Amino acid sequence: MKKYKIIENMLTGAILDDYSRSLDLIWFNFIKDQTIFALHIQCFLRIETKEDILSTSNDIYMCVNKEKDFNWEVVGDSKFDKDKEHILSLLKGSKVVSVKFNNKGDVKILFENSISLSIFRDITSNDEVWRFFKYKAGEEHYVQYLEFKKE
Repeated sequence: MKKYKIIENMLTGAILDDYSRSLDLIWFNFIKDQTIFALHIQCFLRIETKEDILSTSNDIYMCVNKEKDFNWEVVGDSKFDKDKEHILSLLKGSKVVSVKFNNKGDVKILFENSISLSIFRDITSNDEVWRFFKYKAGEEHYVQYLEFKKE
């Protein structure tokens, strides 16, 4: 899809550096040619291999320690947070080999180790679902709402 080509070009060949969350916003940082790129996601996502689902955005709301009160807003308390270290050990330093978009604004990022990050626009309203940008003040942001926009 032509409108997404600039993101595809920036992200292909980039290395995953880190990921985490703030409340239900999940962010990924990539590095390419000494430039940091950020992908902020506020919709359903899945991190997977060909055989298994490693994590989803719904894991944020899953308690792993039934012994204490669960508050999904606290980073560190959810299944998503508990699985992060293992998943980051698989993904950190992995190169992006392909980025695919469909006409609904869904994204699939494939890493060299055959792990993929799939992002699904899961709303029909005109709200932001994901945002991609160079991690530097004043740079353009590429944002998927109901329609794709440059801001």
